[in-house]
Amino acid sequence: MPLPVRFTKDDFLMGKAIKPGHYHALVKGIVTKPAKSDGSAVYNINLKIVTKGDFFGIPVTDFLSEKAIGIGGIRFVRATNNGVEPTADQTYDFDNARGKIVKVHVSNNLYNGRITNVVDDYDVPDADFKLEEE
Repeated sequence: MPLPVRFTKDDFLMGKAIKPGHYHALVKGIVTKPAKSDGSAVYNINLKIVTKGDFFGIPVTDFLSEKAIGIGGIRFVRATNNGVEPTADQTYDFDNARGKIVKVHVSNNLYNGRITNVVDDYDVPDADFKLEEE
C-alpha cells in the first residue's frame, strides 16, 4: 500500500543550523500542548527568520512552560507589544502575537547528536527593520 509523503519548502529548511546571533523573526503561530509530565500548558512558538541573508526563511520553534512563564514569556509579551512591559496579574493572549515581527537571539544546542536552534531571548524589532521577501 502506498504511503505518499509531500515535503514543503519549510520541511527542507527546518533542520538547518542557524549561526548564533540576533535575527528578526515572524511569529507564525502558537500552539498549546499539555506537558507529558503533568499536563501543564507548554506553548510552542513557531517563528520564521526574516532577516535577509543565509538564514532567511528558516523556521524555528521555541517552547515556554506555564510553570515557568516568567522565563521567556515576559520578554516575548514585551517584544510583541512594542516594548510595553507586561504587568503582574494581567492576562495576555499569546495568539495576538501571530503575524508580528520580533527580534530573537538564536543559539545552538546539541540534541541526540545533532545541532538544534534555540531561541534564548526576545526583543522588539529594530525601528528601521522592513519585512521584505527574499
